[in-house]
Amino acid sequence: MPFIITFGVAFLLRGINLAISTTPIRGIPSEYLQIYDAKIGIVPVNVIVMAFLWYGLWLFTTRMRWGRNIYAVGGSERIARLAGIRVNWTVASAYILSSVFAACAGLFLLARSAWVTPTPQMA
Repeated sequence: MPFIITFGVAFLLRGINLAISTTPIRGIPSEYLQIYDAKIGIVPVNVIVMAFLWYGLWLFTTRMRWGRNIYAVGGSERIARLAGIRVNWTVASAYILSSVFAACAGLFLLARSAWVTPTPQMA
């Protein structure tokens, strides 16, 4: 069921996106575009940000209750429910966390490419 809901929301958002703008969006401020090329010493800022994200997610999934709950629900919803984990809340929060990271990835891609098209770019 979540898979179907994901596709439904994707089509809905794609339609809203096309209703707002049908041409590529340009004119991104140059300060924002410099994020992609920024470096601290010889190390790009993108690498540093990703290292912090990976380390933070590792801590989150191994040290925090919520992260361990996500692992448990991913293993078996039935067993997780029997263990007292709120499965529906955990699944919904995992989707929200995934959406936040997808939005961050989109912002990094915007800083790299300097333009955005409202039409879907399926790989």
